[in-house]
Amino acid sequence: MLETLSRHIASEIKKADPDGPTSVEVMEYAIGVKITEISAVLMVAVMAWITGHFWGALLALATIMFVRRFSGGVHFSNLTLCVCFTTAICVTIPFVSLSLSTILIINACSLLMFVVYA
Repeated sequence: MLETLSRHIASEIKKADPDGPTSVEVMEYAIGVKITEISAVLMVAVMAWITGHFWGALLALATIMFVRRFSGGVHFSNLTLCVCFTTAICVTIPFVSLSLSTILIINACSLLMFVVYA
């Protein structure tokens, strides 16, 4: 769905400026990335507001976006699936209750993996 939308927008831009230096494929990719980011933020914000964990879910999303920016992350082949998965993860995270020692262990392991693989 998001791929179709980004392809349509890129095609319309190219129709408006056929002599422009950027190809439809490049515009489609860039537009798709932006639509995915905006959709994820909006979906997480709405779902988090409904569940009552607005700030926790937004913190989870900001953390995921930060890590993904520097690590490259794993990519889905479908942008819509990416938004749905990201929303589900970010809205679920605030419901998980962990002890301080568990949080510190998970953070240490995550930091180690981030440094090794990023």
